[in-house]
Amino acid sequence: MTGCRLAERIAGAAKLLDDAFKNVPSTASVRVVSHYDADGIAAAGILCNALVREGRRFHCSMIKGLSPNYVKSLAGESSAIIIFADMGSSLIKEISELGVSAIILDHHRPVEDEAGDRHKDIVHVNAHICGIDGTYGACASTLAYRFAEELDKHNIRLAPLALAGAVGDRQDIGGFSGYNKEVYETALGNGFLARMKGIKLPQGELGSAVERSTDPYLVGYSGKKGSGIELLKKLGIKPGRKTAEMTAEEREKLSSFIVTELIGKGTPADWIKEVSGEMIYTDFMGCGTLCDLADTLNACGRTDRTAIALAALMGDSGAISEAFAAKEEYNAMILDAMTSLEKTDVVKMGHLQYFTAKDDSIAGVLAGLAINYLFDPALPILALSRVGDKVKVSARATKPLVSSGCDLAASLSVAAEKFGGYGGGHPIAAGATIPANDEATFLKEMENIIASQMGGKK
Repeated sequence: MTGCRLAERIAGAAKLLDDAFKNVPSTASVRVVSHYDADGIAAAGILCNALVREGRRFHCSMIKGLSPNYVKSLAGESSAIIIFADMGSSLIKEISELGVSAIILDHHRPVEDEAGDRHKDIVHVNAHICGIDGTYGACASTLAYRFAEELDKHNIRLAPLALAGAVGDRQDIGGFSGYNKEVYETALGNGFLARMKGIKLPQGELGSAVERSTDPYLVGYSGKKGSGIELLKKLGIKPGRKTAEMTAEEREKLSSFIVTELIGKGTPADWIKEVSGEMIYTDFMGCGTLCDLADTLNACGRTDRTAIALAALMGDSGAISEAFAAKEEYNAMILDAMTSLEKTDVVKMGHLQYFTAKDDSIAGVLAGLAINYLFDPALPILALSRVGDKVKVSARATKPLVSSGCDLAASLSVAAEKFGGYGGGHPIAAGATIPANDEATFLKEMENIIASQMGGKK
């Protein structure tokens, strides 16, 4: 089956699900294990909604990362089948030893060439194995959507949620591509999405929106009380108006100012393009834009409210309100961290830069925002967080860097392994865990590897 197209593997996954219930009690459940970020939560929401439509019981967990020990812990459960979303491709051997049928829906590059095909009770649906770029062209939630659609065509309504997962993984930068583009065109064609001119700012009063903005992060304005009103006055925009109430002229004035500011900071062109222009709106969960939906799910994951997020995606109105509150809380946390980071000097090496992040739960987000809005976008960035006797590393690059050869997943994996750690992810965004005592030598190793990838001298 290696190298076959997505449709074949999805069909195989649907058959495996059906077969798993042929010789078990009707009360048996499907175990769903997914990641706790926006993509993982969206994938879990899609799967659980689809399972409810199928009349299947389920038990769902959204976790920070899948380890061999966690996989082993699943052996004590009496599940008919286990579905792993946004994870699993690197632990096929361990999963196969559970003795339970399993479906893997993942878009991270497999550590080994093995696709899981020699294990008859595992269907491995990985974007890369199916000939799709898992960094930009497919994510866990769009793969989960394809699986849900295979089970029942009525699940097409979940397409906006799948795209929110892609947005959460930044796969919308520069426009949807690959399989994501197919899902986008389906959602648009069925009236699940609307495209309108807009500006990427938080909802609410315009002055406050400027001050609360983290993406884009506006140096001198984001996190600065009173700066939003002053900016509006400077641009001749009447304060008190809500973001959605701006006239075309006001929107043009504000977006032109923001774009000019970002160009001056060296923000990559593909990120600047996302700030102003066409916004994609959805009625799903009443969030507004796909970005709003992705941000809400991500906030729930990062504030330990994954259960709230799942309940919201299943239609619980009370949970939806709690999810929105989590988004505001999380945004304030990011804003505070970014304003502090703005005053910090990043440490530059020859081919990378790094900073220390106190909270490892937001380190990756800070790294992504920092490389695009605060620091040098020409150097990959690492956020280092001390957790006990370990250092957690969150790394981010830009599309131009990746196009020039930078592969953070490969470099972190190789460098971390040399010190008894582990790492992986995508070329543009990856993570690792290493012994704290090896931090300095690890950074030198990363410098050498990235220099080699980018064609520079070690």
